[in-house]
Amino acid sequence: MGKDQDLLQAVRNQDKEMLQKMLNKNKASPKGKLMGTTKRLNINVQDSDGMTGLHQAALLGDTEMMKILIDTGAMVDIKDLKGMRPLHYAAWQGKEITTVSLLLKEGSSANEPAQNGTTPLHLACEHGHLSVFGLLKCLASADPNCEVGAPVVAYPIPADVSLLLQHHGDPTLEDNDHKTPLDLACEFGRYQVVELLVRSTLCNHLLTSGLPNDVSNRRFTCLHLAARNGHIDVMRLLLQAGVDINRQTLNGTCLHEAALYGKIEAVRILLEAGIDVNQTNSYDQTALDIVNTFTTTKAGKELKHLLKVPEIHMTLSHMNDMLLLKECFSFTSHHERGDADFESDNV
Repeated sequence: MGKDQDLLQAVRNQDKEMLQKMLNKNKASPKGKLMGTTKRLNINVQDSDGMTGLHQAALLGDTEMMKILIDTGAMVDIKDLKGMRPLHYAAWQGKEITTVSLLLKEGSSANEPAQNGTTPLHLACEHGHLSVFGLLKCLASADPNCEVGAPVVAYPIPADVSLLLQHHGDPTLEDNDHKTPLDLACEFGRYQVVELLVRSTLCNHLLTSGLPNDVSNRRFTCLHLAARNGHIDVMRLLLQAGVDINRQTLNGTCLHEAALYGKIEAVRILLEAGIDVNQTNSYDQTALDIVNTFTTTKAGKELKHLLKVPEIHMTLSHMNDMLLLKECFSFTSHHERGDADFESDNV
């Protein structure tokens, strides 16, 4: 094994003593020689997957190891074969907020995507990382120089997300699947991430009702993704934030999604919120049609009942309207006849 590979192995093993020993020997060599060779130690050497020692240290959440590598010249934005940078791995693993903070302070980009379009914020929002405390006070002050040791709130929130937002991480950027960080947080039920993004107002235009229906492809809105996975609390939060409940895609509204995946409570919440139960998708199917055609689960019977009830109410309402109209017509006709008789009597 070459010395460069020894360096990578020392990082994987989190052997700081061995790593420091190798780096000291490399630094002490007057001609750049290491252990009798003419080859200098390459701090940015990449393995077969394109990962450097800094990638590995970020994935392990080892801030001390990362500092050693960066101080020796490790590149903070070097990419592996997937286009992932150390910051992607630090945001993904979420073990230590200090790993994300260190890379951002060293100038790593918060928004540069990997080959699949994911930014570090996509990964932080998808995984939530609620075991780490957030820097909400710094976020509220919009201070990009916020220190990790600043006062924090008294409950756990996704610190990686708030820190990336402080450094201008964009929660509206789409990955190759056309999903934003907000979409992923909704899809995986990361309530506190969604709350933070909604409260920040950075995602307002994704929630507004003025957006056109997207019936040209299979893209989904954040409410579609929350509904299909049955994330009730997230759905309520989105509805309170003013998301368009009747927004359509090729597959229909979020009611179609909740019905297709057998999410009874999600269907109930959408009905209570006033969703149009008779709205059809691009295949001219209502949510009830979807249940009758595709849903064979135990939930199917209850879903059919829930979705039929609004139709019954609408039918009764229509009948009441017709009766009221008939009564009005009869009342009007009666008075017209009465007036005619009165005039006839007076002639």
